[in-house]
Amino acid sequence: MKRGLVIALVSACALVLQPAHAFAQSEILDWLESLSGPGPFHGYLMSAHSRVFCTVKDGDETRAEWCFDDTSDKIRSVMTAEFAFASSDSNVRFADATSEAQNLLPVHATRILVNYQYRFHPMLDLGVGLGAIVFSGDDFENQTHPVLTPLTLTFTPLGFMTGEHAKWGRVLRIKYSERFILGDIRAADFHSLVSKYVKNGEWNTGISISLDFWPFIVRK
Repeated sequence: MKRGLVIALVSACALVLQPAHAFAQSEILDWLESLSGPGPFHGYLMSAHSRVFCTVKDGDETRAEWCFDDTSDKIRSVMTAEFAFASSDSNVRFADATSEAQNLLPVHATRILVNYQYRFHPMLDLGVGLGAIVFSGDDFENQTHPVLTPLTLTFTPLGFMTGEHAKWGRVLRIKYSERFILGDIRAADFHSLVSKYVKNGEWNTGISISLDFWPFIVRK
């Protein structure tokens, strides 16, 4: 089971990192809520996602297939992969260590996630996710944490459009995610000698607005 999850994650990440995919499906806004330590984070350098496969119901048959174009009303579920790099807005990593010089430096957050969502309505996909987030920056070693996403919701506000306008209806997407970052987050791991900050895992909210032009690129 673990091997299968690793293979799925690696395959999805390989897809999402291809330049063509990053161009066709990209975030124009990617906001990551502030942790009780570093943050908030904004994805200003790179943020991209890609659909990996969909399940399609055609009569009594349900099958999995590649679906870079997801305008079909027969789609029942979607698996996506996402990659994002963000940097903290605040120049204070930990509030109780403002006297430390390294505490004034930014923290970077790199995340890689795989999400599985069920399409309840052409405007609404709802599901769960799994992945990892890596904190990096000056004066400390990279910190890697597994991430569980018990709730991820993609709202396509113009998804009600059909026929010749269906492709335009799926260009704009808004995604909301509630994620749980596992493992201890300690100020000491960020090379702080003053802060006593310790958090045994933490909930984290993410919101992104994306543009998806794959339906105009891929031939059916």
